[in-house]
Amino acid sequence: MSIIEFRNDVLPVNDYPRRIVSPTAPSACCTVGMERIGDPETDETGQFYYKRCSVCGYSVRSFFAPSPTRVIEQVQQIRRKLAMMNLGTGTTKRRTREEIAEEIAAAERPPRLALSRPRSARKSTAA
Repeated sequence: MSIIEFRNDVLPVNDYPRRIVSPTAPSACCTVGMERIGDPETDETGQFYYKRCSVCGYSVRSFFAPSPTRVIEQVQQIRRKLAMMNLGTGTTKRRTREEIAEEIAAAERPPRLALSRPRSARKSTAA
C-alpha cells in the first residue's frame, strides 16, 4: 500500500512516513529535481523507496529490486505458456499430449533449489 495521495486540489505535502500528497502529473522540473525520501521499504511487488521532486512536490515509488516470490511466479507463467505453445526442441518437432501435460505439471511445481553441502561436510565424508 502506498502512502502517496495524488491530488490537484490541495498543495503538495511531505508528511513522510504517514502520507505524501502529490500532484497527479510530473512537471519538467521532475527530471532533475527528484530526491529520495526515507529508507527502502518492501511490499509484495518488491523493494522500493519514495522519490519526491524538490520543486513541485510530485512523488513516486521507485522500485529497485523485485520480490523473489513475484519473480518465481513470473517464471512459472512463462514455463506454462511455452509448454502450451508446443515448442519441441529435439529431433521431433511435435510433442505428444502426455509430454505437454508433463511440462505443464512441471511448470506449476515450485522450482527446486540446488543446495550444495558446505566444504567441511564434503571433506569429512571423504576421510
